[in-house]
Amino acid sequence: MIMIRYGLSSGGVALFQGRGGNRRAHRINVEGTMQLLMMAAYRSEKYKKEVKFLFPSSIAAYGMGGIQSKKAAGRVKEDEYNTPQTMYGCNKLYCEKLGMYYSVITGSVILM
Repeated sequence: MIMIRYGLSSGGVALFQGRGGNRRAHRINVEGTMQLLMMAAYRSEKYKKEVKFLFPSSIAAYGMGGIQSKKAAGRVKEDEYNTPQTMYGCNKLYCEKLGMYYSVITGSVILM
């Protein structure tokens, strides 16, 4: 088994101030995740082994407006409230979907 853990020490790139910030955050979060998923798929094929891909997501992927909404909702399922309110949340949700896609098409990249 091969294991890949993805995550930046700061928990991803949540926010950049100034011009081009959203573009930079997208490049780091989404393109970085895509590169790692492609590498996982390649290694799985090359070594004929499953690859476990640890992907820490974020509550930002869920689109609850504020603390009151979160308290009212209680425990939610992964497929509920997928309407992020920030660029970071959009990036994280997109990365989750990319992971699901690679898991399905390769059958050997296991998301954790």
